[in-house]
Formats: sequence, C-alpha cells, structure tokens
Amino acid sequence: MITDHSEPIYILGAGPAGLAAAYTLTQQGKSVVVVEKDNRVGGLAKSIEYQEFILDYGPDRFYTKITPVLKLWDEVLDDEQVTVNRLTRIYYGSKYFSYPLKAFEALFTLGFVESTKIVTSYLSNSRHTKSKQKSTNDSWYMTDLVISHQHYKANKA
Repeated sequence: MITDHSEPIYILGAGPAGLAAAYTLTQQGKSVVVVEKDNRVGGLAKSIEYQEFILDYGPDRFYTKITPVLKLWDEVLDDEQVTVNRLTRIYYGSKYFSYPLKAFEALFTLGFVESTKIVTSYLSNSRHTKSKQKSTNDSWYMTDLVISHQHYKANKA
C-alpha cells in the first residue's frame, strides 16, 4: 500500500458511515482523522446504559442489499459478524408495518386518506424531479411516517 503524505482528510462523526469512509480511505493509503464529539464510536448505532438497562440509541441492526456495502462489512467484521433473522416492525397510528416497508402493505394498512396523501405526495415529487435525477424518499410524505415516529428498544442489562 502506498501511503499518501499529504494533509489528512477529516471525517466528522464516528458512526458506521464515518468509520466506513475512514476505513476505505486508509485502504487507499490516505491519511485520515476521525472527529467524534462523543466519548465513544457508533453514532446513532450505539447502545447506551441507563439505570440497569441497555438502550439502543438508534438502529440496532444493519440491513442493505447493496453488494459493495455488504462486502465492506464482511471484510471489516469477518468472524465477529452476527447474522440473526429478526422480524422488525414500525409502529405508527396504532398499527404495525413491515420494515423494510412494503409499499402495498403500507398503503392498504394505512387506509384510504393516509394512502391518498402518500401517493399524491409521491406523484407530486416525481413530477418535480428532473428527468435524469433519481427521486428519493427524503422529500415525500412516507419519510415523515418513519422519522417522526422512531422507536427505541430497551433490553435488561
């Protein structure tokens, strides 16, 4: 590996994305400094202890279908990686939804009014998106359902 002796690249945050970026850059011989405001790494994916309980600060599992990302995690975690089949649900409006979201299940479970808002918002966003630009969920209604109703899981320590 050729080491790059130029100024280091600063990465803000030692969550999964920051650590993956640092790892990838160091594999390319770059000098990297990771800056984390907390006293431990993990970002939103870490667990914290509070009054005899372990609380997941954010997501406690990793899910992706992106092959390069899977390869990176396999390389970094090697034998320490634990794969568990779990059923994950999003609780919203007194109802449970599959995670990752299944569009038709969500639309039918939400009912006519909510589903109409989602579809209208999505179609409106799709129309306003440039033809060559890929539309993302960030700007349409469904994101509000997931982000504004986050869940936290408590496990007895």
